[in-house]
Amino acid sequence: MMRTGAFSFLLGISLVACTSGDSQSMMANDLQCSAQVSLTGTFTPDGSRPAAYDGCWGAGTWMFTASITSSTCDSNPAIAPSYQFTAKSEADMNGDPIVDVFTLNAPDPSTMENIVKISQLGNSMCEGEVDICSPDMLTVWQLRPDVVEATGNGITGQGEVIKYSSAHCPTM
Repeated sequence: MMRTGAFSFLLGISLVACTSGDSQSMMANDLQCSAQVSLTGTFTPDGSRPAAYDGCWGAGTWMFTASITSSTCDSNPAIAPSYQFTAKSEADMNGDPIVDVFTLNAPDPSTMENIVKISQLGNSMCEGEVDICSPDMLTVWQLRPDVVEATGNGITGQGEVIKYSSAHCPTM
């Protein structure tokens, strides 16, 4: 009876060890290389900002370029000539305007999966998020353009291009 109990205990331990694990470490094993990028560009507001609004509005056209600053890849991953998205405002359920419609314009969004959105950081700064997956889902671009509308609408920011050996894509 003692042997059966010990065997069952050891079997249970080994099953737990085989079925639990860190998905991040599994993803890290898939990582082939990555490149850090720097972003620069311009933001053109669309004029929908309410006069009394103080903070990140972000409605308009965000246009920027990326340049590789460092890379662990044998050859640098592809970077589009430019990136562009638009943010539009719509009325919420109370009739108040909010910025909530985001559309990737360049590179061609019909050729890849993408996520585009903006959020407010401190000091009235808007941070964009542009996540793009290659059609084969082996390369992911994660770009974070920032703009402070009160200081001339210039875009700065950073990002990363990650190459994997199997399909990966942020939750779309």
